[in-house]
Amino acid sequence: MAQMRDGFQSRLGFVLAAAGA
Repeated sequence: MAQMRDGFQSRLGFVLAAAGA
């Protein structure tokens, strides 16, 4: 459960970084 949440946050952060760049 926690691993899934961590993976989701990492993916969301990657998307935000890509969008910001």
